[in-house]
Amino acid sequence: MLIENLFSDPILLLLVFLSGLFAGFVNVYAGGGTILTIAVLVFHGIPVSIANGTNTEQAGDDKTTLRTSSVPNPLSVPKNTLSSEQSPDAGKPPDETGDDPPKKTFTADSDEMKLAMLLFDRMRVNNPDCKEPNFQVWCKHIDWMMRLDKRKPKDIQSVIVFSQKDPFWQSNILSTEKLREKYDQLVLKMKERGGANNRQPANKTYTNSDFLGGGDTS
Repeated sequence: MLIENLFSDPILLLLVFLSGLFAGFVNVYAGGGTILTIAVLVFHGIPVSIANGTNTEQAGDDKTTLRTSSVPNPLSVPKNTLSSEQSPDAGKPPDETGDDPPKKTFTADSDEMKLAMLLFDRMRVNNPDCKEPNFQVWCKHIDWMMRLDKRKPKDIQSVIVFSQKDPFWQSNILSTEKLREKYDQLVLKMKERGGANNRQPANKTYTNSDFLGGGDTS
């Protein structure tokens, strides 16, 4: 009956609506708006128990909304939080992104091992106390130079010889990784300084001694 009276009076209904709207703003910015709505409902003849019940239900709904909204939707969370531009492996060849096939072991008679040994042998001439590297790791970079960068073994050999004869580069090229990184610069410098003398004949047959300091690699 009280509810019917409330809806039968447009002015009273408007006041209740406006008070509820105002209480909503109070709840958003400061809280405690329900005190105002209870007072308005009671003032218009709604029993305290009913007025308080409607506000309690509203508060419970608000808590439920807050609680459920704070839980992230697993469907909205991307599986990979890094885009291709942000990924540290972006642009790298497959072999260099950690997706290598089963680990490859380089044998003593492989071109990769011969070239790695040649670099170390020439480094040891310049510095007898230089520490012996992990040759398998060194060979991996030589492998990338040959397979991914399309460098020929005889050209890599010439660049190694030049890098360890040049006073500047012999202190900078101390690993096959650095050799690969600076390869193009080394080729240009080798040409500028008459590096053609460091190149081997195109029909040269490579043996272990060629890559281990013997033969015509001077």
